[in-house]
Amino acid sequence: YPDLAFDFAVAHRTDVDARVDANSRSRFYPSLANTSADATMVAKVDAYARAHLAEGSRRDAETAKAEIAFRIKVRAARLTEVDAWLPRS
Repeated sequence: YPDLAFDFAVAHRTDVDARVDANSRSRFYPSLANTSADATMVAKVDAYARAHLAEGSRRDAETAKAEIAFRIKVRAARLTEVDAWLPRS
């Protein structure tokens, strides 16, 4: 449930930041979202990065957004193939 984890961490950012090393925060929050397959997570990660990360520290956020978008694209393509295959098996 990467969406729930990301939303929880962002909603409790002060508490989470107290437990996550300042140098790791630019990686931590995006890492919570990078296994999502929900298109809304791309916008959430982008909003978080714009609001809380320096422009030069957004690489992990950009990577997470790209992974989410790729996962959505692959699932959309493969689900139609699986749906077509299932009745034949």
